[in-house]
Amino acid sequence: MPVAEALSTGIKLASAIETAHRSGILHRDIKPSNVLITTYAEPALTDFGIAARAHEVDRDQDIRISYPWSPPEMLDGRSNGSVASDIYSLGATIWHLLVGRSPFHIPNGDNSTSALTARILHAAAPATQRPDVPPALDRLLQQCLAKQPAHRPESALELARSLQRIEAGAGFPRTQIAVERGLAEPAPGATAAADDDATRVKIPTVSGSAPRAARDEPAGPPVERTPVRVLTWALLGVVVLAGAGTLLFLTANRGGDRDPGVVAPTTSATPQSVAPGALEGVPRVTGRRTPRGVRFAWTWPDGTQDGDSWWWTRTDTGDEQRTADHTVLIDSRDRVCLQVQLIRGQFTSAPADRCVD
Repeated sequence: MPVAEALSTGIKLASAIETAHRSGILHRDIKPSNVLITTYAEPALTDFGIAARAHEVDRDQDIRISYPWSPPEMLDGRSNGSVASDIYSLGATIWHLLVGRSPFHIPNGDNSTSALTARILHAAAPATQRPDVPPALDRLLQQCLAKQPAHRPESALELARSLQRIEAGAGFPRTQIAVERGLAEPAPGATAAADDDATRVKIPTVSGSAPRAARDEPAGPPVERTPVRVLTWALLGVVVLAGAGTLLFLTANRGGDRDPGVVAPTTSATPQSVAPGALEGVPRVTGRRTPRGVRFAWTWPDGTQDGDSWWWTRTDTGDEQRTADHTVLIDSRDRVCLQVQLIRGQFTSAPADRCVD
């Protein structure tokens, strides 16, 4: 998808997610196949089949997992869902719009559930590697895919505003943020699709984690809270963004009447407070063939620090490893291609690639 379209879609989806969160609802299954396009060519977040009230998620005895799009804390049982987990899944969905696959899927590699889970739990968040993607967008998506929930954007609204700033910095048309304040009462019932992108049952053990709860804004009239009945959310997801499209049309034709929740464009190409301490630059990677195989070596332009580690991936086979070493010897007589990233704390550098024939 073109970068401008992916940004606009991300802002509209974040608006829908913020709307749900403000009513205390966690979606818990955000992924590309749950985004439909309306007859007005607007993206609509659908299938709230496993949605839940934020204060009730820890009561769930089992939950359904869409492995390529679920965050580490849902895969290893630390959480049954939170605002931060929805942010992760939205970031993974935007990444997919730009690249055409989920962030930890390796083309021609092992993409079984166990392999994907291992990479989501342990591998550094990858960059899109698209030359037309602004560096600020890569950094923002890597922040969304952070292993620790506290290091992701604090809310869907914060993510939408960061996407707006990137949009403005790149000179793209501005996409407004449209957040509804009240939602209809949901109704019971839902089923999961039976295909490769299916949402599957997983029974986690929640170990006292404290995922961020959805927060209600003090502005606006109080919303009456009603029990979750799930099936209607599939219809509600369509209504949220179809309504948002109508709101945008009306706002555009009212002259100076502006949505107070929308951030005006700025001239900065970097979103504010996206990831303080994020790594700039890429590793320097060299490679040469020796009698024993291909030896790769790498360094960081400004030198390494205590606690730094590296993640290398053979892009030709999908083999990968996290290591503190600065070299690796690969026994192969064929062409070998290696991708290397620096991991420092919760941040991961953009990747550097080197191939040796």
